[in-house]
Formats: sequence, structure tokens, C-alpha cells
Amino acid sequence: MTLEQISELVKSESVKIVSFDIFDTLLVRPCIIPSDMFKIVATRAGYDESFVKIRQLAEQYARENKPFYEDDITIDDIYKHLHLNFEFSTEECEKLKTIEMEVEFDYLYPKNSIQKIFFEALENHKKVIIVSDMYLPKKFLEKVLEKNNYKGYNELFVSGDLKLSKGSGRLFDFIIAKFEKIGFEKNSILHIGDNQRADVEIPNSKGIKSARIVNSSDRFNMLHLLDSIQYSKMAFTDNRFILGFMINKVFDHISRSYDKDHSMFNGEIENFTNLLLTPIFYAFTQWLLEDCKKNNIDTLLLVYRDGYLIEKILNIFLKDKNTQINIKPLRLSRKALYAFDGLSKKECKKKLVAIPASTTMTIGNFLKLRFLMNDSQVIEVSEKYNFVLDAYVGDVKNQLIIADQVYEYFFNNAKEKTEIIKDYCRKVIADGKNIAVFDVGYSGRIRKFLKDVLNIETTAYHMFKHFGFKSDDGIKTYFDFSNTFFQHIHVIHNQIFEDILSEPVGTLQEIIKKNDKFDFILDDKYQAQDEILKIQERILSNIEEFYDLFKKDIGVLNIHGFDFYHILTRFLWQPKAKDMNVFKNLTFKDDFIVGNNNIGYDRWFASKKNFQKSNEYCTVRKIIKRYYKKFKNFSFFQNFKNRLEIKKQKRIIQQNIQDLFEFPSKCFDDVLEKKDFLLVGHFAYFDKGVCRYISNATQGKSVLVVSTTPWLKKEFVQNKLKIPSIIVPKATFNRGYDRNVDLNLTESEKYILAQNPRLKEISLRMKLQYKDMGKNYPDKMAIFLFQYFDILLEKTSPKKVFIWNKFNATHEILYLVCLRRNIQCVFMEFGVIPGTFNFDLQGQMGESWIANHTSDFNDLTINSNDLENAKKVLEYIYKEKLCRNLQPENNLIDNIKCKIKKDRPTIVYFGQNDFEAGMIPYNQHVVKYHSPWSIDSNDACRVLSEICIKNDWNFIYKPHPNLEWLEEKKSEIIDARGVDIHELIDLADVVVTILSQSSYEALMRNKPVVMLGYTHLKHKNCTYEAFAKDDVEQILDKAIKDGFTEEMRKNFHSHIARLLKYYLYDDYVARKFKYGKKIEDFQNEFLN
Repeated sequence: MTLEQISELVKSESVKIVSFDIFDTLLVRPCIIPSDMFKIVATRAGYDESFVKIRQLAEQYARENKPFYEDDITIDDIYKHLHLNFEFSTEECEKLKTIEMEVEFDYLYPKNSIQKIFFEALENHKKVIIVSDMYLPKKFLEKVLEKNNYKGYNELFVSGDLKLSKGSGRLFDFIIAKFEKIGFEKNSILHIGDNQRADVEIPNSKGIKSARIVNSSDRFNMLHLLDSIQYSKMAFTDNRFILGFMINKVFDHISRSYDKDHSMFNGEIENFTNLLLTPIFYAFTQWLLEDCKKNNIDTLLLVYRDGYLIEKILNIFLKDKNTQINIKPLRLSRKALYAFDGLSKKECKKKLVAIPASTTMTIGNFLKLRFLMNDSQVIEVSEKYNFVLDAYVGDVKNQLIIADQVYEYFFNNAKEKTEIIKDYCRKVIADGKNIAVFDVGYSGRIRKFLKDVLNIETTAYHMFKHFGFKSDDGIKTYFDFSNTFFQHIHVIHNQIFEDILSEPVGTLQEIIKKNDKFDFILDDKYQAQDEILKIQERILSNIEEFYDLFKKDIGVLNIHGFDFYHILTRFLWQPKAKDMNVFKNLTFKDDFIVGNNNIGYDRWFASKKNFQKSNEYCTVRKIIKRYYKKFKNFSFFQNFKNRLEIKKQKRIIQQNIQDLFEFPSKCFDDVLEKKDFLLVGHFAYFDKGVCRYISNATQGKSVLVVSTTPWLKKEFVQNKLKIPSIIVPKATFNRGYDRNVDLNLTESEKYILAQNPRLKEISLRMKLQYKDMGKNYPDKMAIFLFQYFDILLEKTSPKKVFIWNKFNATHEILYLVCLRRNIQCVFMEFGVIPGTFNFDLQGQMGESWIANHTSDFNDLTINSNDLENAKKVLEYIYKEKLCRNLQPENNLIDNIKCKIKKDRPTIVYFGQNDFEAGMIPYNQHVVKYHSPWSIDSNDACRVLSEICIKNDWNFIYKPHPNLEWLEEKKSEIIDARGVDIHELIDLADVVVTILSQSSYEALMRNKPVVMLGYTHLKHKNCTYEAFAKDDVEQILDKAIKDGFTEEMRKNFHSHIARLLKYYLYDDYVARKFKYGKKIEDFQNEFLN
């Protein structure tokens, strides 16, 4: 529904009551997802970023533990579980709760387009109510609404306050009953909100009219704009805040059209400015200011015209603040400084050779521009040397001949002009002691000029520096780039930044000194471009609004321009079709030196028009493949100012790692005692109730925790588990190893690998999984871990080793050592049913006892009570939407629904983390125990998609979040990244997977499942099994036609009953319905 349609509906006679949602409707946050704001809470409270996940989990626990008769929780419930589950004191929780509410108050601001609708409802004498599913207190929300000028509404309904929610429908029932009592029918109520289910489907089912607005972040996600910064690098910076702020601007108008297939910016310069230019200039200026402060700069010279926009932004940053930095404009230009070339005939000729004039420049213009002659001098030399002033100057040889003839004029003209420039510069610099100079780029020209001519030392700040420029410690650069890399964009790259940075006046032609005052002669032919002025105004307006909004926390925001600059260069390299028009109203002309009217934007457009492939833009992956040799030395993110120091530090790190890997015995600083049990894994990092379970289960036992989390401190792990612990120095997790470090293999290490084929396989898997491991690093690390665990087991002599997730490479190496020493292993993992753990002596998934002894498991005795309990557990899990992992809260499922053909079957395929599921490297062991024919998730996707395309079936693919998307993605494959798996399953006619536990989720929701690989479900007669590639199409067809049969349902209930009775253990996370074996059963079976 468009904004105009909603407006008309609000004004219509049939609507008497207008109801508004709050979050992402009346109010928005300056972020991409709401939990981003928890990072600011953490910062204000003095905690690190781990608080964000802790806060999310505390809310999850609070929701899981709320009484069944209450639909929602309060912020007090959340912080109660923060105290109970994460060891925060009550005082800390009160402090954090207060800070969270302060952050919400500071950062919530109106969605302008909906605020207009709100005012229209009041103007049309409608009753206005506000309805929100929210844990924040009602009185607090009233204050937030009032602050943002939402006044005059009749009533506010908050789920946390009433314990009734929109999602359950009971809050709408409450509202209907309330207004029916005073004479309003339910069909006279219009509810406006952003959630498809809670704000549209539920009220519609109650007889209430509804209008959905798609919130800004969902629209941004649906369009897959700026994917590479959205899903990767921004996780490590605060760029998500400035991007979220800009997204709210771009998509404030809820129904604006956006052509994602042919554009990234909808062909609009405003979007280009909002999404890229604003963050780039904000980040650069912030860096410039902070670095000046850090280096005690007292005078910052901004070279004009380039310094114009930067000065404006600095004024925003420094308003209402005392600063010791004296910021001054320094008006110099290439043309003005050209006079210094006239002081040396050698320099004059060098410049002519380096930058010759256009062969079609007239001799008259050549004399004026390159030798600074006035009209009378031009006439004089033309008569003296018989120059035809209207004739072309010709090639460089002819230009050098003319230079020899007229140089004396150039020298005399230049001498006077250079003295004036020197006097002007001295006056501007005045009392400056620690001086810095800003210029857009590119090689420290002004710094060199001030040093060589005036003997004044300065620090130069550039936005850009050419990659090949000789290193200079006095030059600090934000972006470094290579001319070779930019061969397709240099036509326009520099012009964009120079145009936008520059003061809207003509180029400085000359400085004139009169009575100790300096006048500046500017190019009087210059015409300011309205489009550039608008861009500058928009950038300044955006930055001022963002700065004012974040003023309390601006000093701690970690915002970088590199993510955005990366997208800008990709866009300039190969723009999508519609975006090629973003610069259509811009021109750039510069006839100095070469004498060409170089209309750069037109040249760029023409070059891209030929280069552009329809509906495509070049991905970074393609760029790297195409220009690998040139690209490998290029970096968007590393300033070269500390290059030598970095190399030195890298060598030191490399040697330290080499020493560590070759002497694993030195890793054991503690005197290790013998232990009965070792508990090995990274559970101290993610937890989810594992730490508490282990702590409680092992009380009084001789236990050592071996934490494979090198990034965590030993004290943190021990405090969390209340058990003696050690930390493995290196482990195969994203933060557990050293990136891009090359090592050398010794002969003895090569021998160890040759004698241990399985160790070599694990090393190969590490190479495939962690592509940023350096040369020989996986081999070296595998050998190190093998020796490390061998020493560990020698020192501790355990009876059993409990391993969490066998399929991590580190843990597989430990298992090899245990086999060598004949030590029994117990494999731990989350159970296939949410809320449980499983422990297995044989392995996990396809290697487990259940998968390999199907007949024995199926013969285990169960009775009617067991079956009844299993059904109750399944009903509870379905109702509560319990899942082993937190599911995203968004409306992306609606995008999926729009793409499917309604009259055709829908196949939903779930991938798994192939590396953590025992599938890689693919070999005979994998064929036997995991995947009989598919080598990985994407391989099966290709086969399934071909079958679905052939049969005209809808095919939806949700890859595991940790794995890459298909490079050769077909348009017929519907991308389900970021979608709630429960919503996807409900959309499916058939669910397919190799090893994903989504198979259990689907069965719990009464969907037929086709298994391509071996898990606990193998031969349990509750799924379809396509264990041969040639059978897949036939089995899929059968699953579509027969569905989830009654016999399958009964078998599944029996399977769940056996799991709960014999195999799965209650995880003891607080919830209202408990199931699985008791902790005492675990102790008796595995610890005695």
C-alpha cells in the first residue's frame, strides 16, 4: 500500500480509529538492526561488545521463562535473567537497565512520512491510539513519544505493560472490546505497522483494517544493496550506525519505487550522496581531526579550493567546543604555483615534457598559459620571432623550441609572482609551530613547496595518495590507491572528490599584493554547478543531523570510510545501467596546462556505456581474478604510513609463531595434575547453557576444562565454569589463529605428516576452510596441535575426554591423539530437539550410535506415556518456536512469497556448515557416514535446482550463514538468506537437506522431509531418503504427492519418544516445560 493510499484510508469516513505501531513506524533507530543499539549501551557502561550477545540471550531466556498466560515480558524480566544467567550483580543490572532506557530515549526519532499521517489523523478528528509489542515501560514510551512531538493521541497500549501482545492477537481483542463498549465497531479501526504478521495478518483476522509499511532496513535488505559491506566488514566497525541513519533517510517514503535490478542508487545522485559520500567525508574528517589532536597540531591549513567542504564539516564537529587547533584557509592553486617552474629553465622544460600542451592549443594561449605573458608581451614576442598566434603550437619538440625563445619572459614574470606567494604564505602561517596542511591529494605537493621554498616543516594530510608515490613520513593518507587498479575509473574518480570538496568559486589565477594586503584573482569564467551545491548542502546537512543525534557518544564511535569507499570504487568501475545517469547533470572543465576542455563526467559515461554489461556490475571476486597480480599488493584499508613498522612487527610475530609451533611443551606453564575427565571445546564462548550444565554435572569430580578459545582469558573461562581450566594457544576458529602468516616446515614435521594421512587430511580441510591461513600454516598448526594434545594427555592421563563438536579440525586432532593413546571419547553437542544435549560414545550425526545401530535403537521399548510425552514436547516446541539458534526478526519471508508461483509445489533446501558437519574433505569416510553422493551444500543445490527447474517447481535455498552463496546462482533459485527457518518451513511443500537439523524442525511442523545424507533420522521411517543421486527426482515427486504420511508421523513420534527416554538430556535452561533425561542420569552413565 502506498503512502498516498494510506493517507486516503486515514481520511475516509469508514475509519474512526487510527492505530499506529511505534518502532519502525512512528519512530526509528539509527541502525540496521535494533540490537545494534546494545553496543552503545555497552560502551556507556564500560563493557565490551560481548554484552550485545549477552543482552540478546538474556531477552531470549526471559521470553522462554515467561508464564504461559503472559504474552510478553518487561525490561525488568530481561535484566533479571541477565543477573541469573550471566553473573551480573543486581546493582550492575539496574545501572545497565537505566543506561539502555537512556540510549533509547536519546536515539529514537520520528519517521517523517508516518508522522505526517499521524498529524493527518488528528486533523481529520480521528481517535488515535498507539499499539506496541514492547518490553519498555508505558510511562517511558510516553516520554519518548512526547519528545518526538507525538501528542494528542487518545491512548497507548503496550504489551509488556498489559501482558497481552499483538502477536498473540489478544491485545487486539482487548482493544476491540474496549472500543465496542463506547460504540465503535472493530471494522472502523485502521492499524498501521511494519510487521506482516503482528500488524497485518493478526488484526485482519480480528476484523480490523490494516496497512503495512515496509520498514527501512527491510527494504534495504530486500534490495540487497551494498551487500559486501552490509554482511561482512561492518560487523567490526560502527558504520552500521551511519548507514542505518542514511537508510532511514533514503527509505523514509515508504512507497518510493526503487529499481534494484538496474541500479544500486536508483539512478539518483541524492542516494549516492546519502549512502556513500556522506559516510566517506564524515569518516575522513573525523580521522583528520583526531589525528591532528593526537599529534598536537596547533595550525591546520586547508588548501583552497579543496579545503572548503572539510572546513564546513570541521565547524560542525567543533561547534560549542574549545579547540587548540587554529584552522585557516590557504589559497593556492596549481596555476598560481606554476610560476615557480619559471625560476629554472630546466624545471620549465621538464614540465613541458611531463605535461605537454595539447597540440591543438594556439600559440597565443600557449604563451599566456605556460609562460604567464600579458597581451603586450605576447605581441612583442610574436613580432620578434614571427609567431602566428592563431596557429597550433604543435608537438612537444616545437613547444621546447618556443620555450628556448621566450624563457626570459617567463623567468621575469615568475620572479615577481613567486615573491608575492611567499609573502602570502608566511602571513597565513604566522605563529604556527606544529603545522599541518590538508589537500585532497596526491603526492604532498604543498608540503614539499612549503619546505623547499619557505623552509617550513609541515605534516600533510591527504584523502588519497598514489600507490607508487615515494614514502614520506610527513604525509598521512586515508585512502591509498593504485593507478593501475583505477585504470577504468581515473577518468572520474579524482574529479568527483575535487568537485565536491571545492569552494564554489573559480580557480585561483594569481595573488596580487597591494599595501600589504593580498587580493585573489579568480577565474571569472567559472559557473557554480547547482548539482554540486546541492550535494555539498546535503552532505553537510546529513553530517550535522548525524552529529547532533550521536553527540553523547560521538567520541567513541568507530566509523571508517573504507567500506563505503570500496563500494564507490566498485560502482565507478562498473556501474549498473540506471546508475550511469547519476552524474548526468555534472560537468568538469579544466583548460590549464594542456588546453583541453576535458568534460570528465561525459567521458566516464561514454566509457562505461561501452564497458557495461546489461544488469551487471563487477564483483570484487571477479576483479581479483582478473587483476590478481596487480591487485595482490593493493589494499583499501591499510594506510602505508606505518608500512615498515608493520613489516617489522610481522617478522617478529612470524618468528614467535614459528617458535610456539615447534616447541609445544612450552605452552604448559601450569603444573598439570592427573585428571579423570577432560572437557574440551569452545563452549565458554557461545555458552547457551552448556557452561552451567557442565559446572553442575561435574561437581566433586576430577575435571579439567580445555577451552579451545585462544581469544578468551583463562580467568574468564574459569569464572564462567567454576572448574580448573587451560586455554589452547591456537585453535581452528575465526579468532583462534594468525592470519596471513607464512611459516617453514622442518624435515621432522614433514615426516610426521607423511606418517599420519588423517592429520594431512585435517590440514587440507583447514586450508579449504580458512583461506587466510598463510603458506604451511595449516600443516604447522595441525602438527602443533597433535603434539600439544599428546603432551596434555600424557600429563593428565584422563579416563575419558569429552569433546564438544567433533568435526572442528582442532577437536578432530584431539580425537586422533585419544585413539592413539586408547582413551575413550564422549562426543557432546546440542540435541536434535531444542532444550537438550546429547552425549555419544561413537560419534556425532552419521557417525553416532543411533545412525549406525538403527535396528537396535528402533527396538528400544517405549510405552503410551512416552509417546504422549513426546507429542506434548513437540507441541510445546512448535508453539514456542524454539530453535537451537536465534532466528532473525524481519519480514523477508514476504519477499520470498512474492517470488514463488502459487500453483506450483515449493521445495525448500537447507544447507549446513559443511566444514563443521564432517563433510570436508570429501572422501570415502564421508561417503560412508555423512553424504553418499553430494560433496557439499552447493553441489546438492545445483542438482536440486536443475530438477526443480525441469519440473517447474519453486526452489528456495537457505545456505548456512557461515558458508558462501553459489557463485553461479541461477535466477530460478530463490535466495532465503536471513529468513526465519520456521517461516520458510511453513512455506514449503517439501523440505530437503543433507545433514541440517532443520530436518527435525520440519518434521515437528508436519512437513515431509527428504534426506540426502545420514543423521540420527537414518532409517527411522519418518523421512524420505534419497541416498542415491539418480533417485532424487523420483523421491522428491513422491514426497510432493504423498506428503508427511500418517505412518511417518507415528514413526516420528516414536523416534522422539526414544530420543527423550534414552538419548537426550535436559539442558536445564529455565523454561516452563522440562523434558529429556536428568542430569543425574548423565552423571551415572558417563562420570561414574
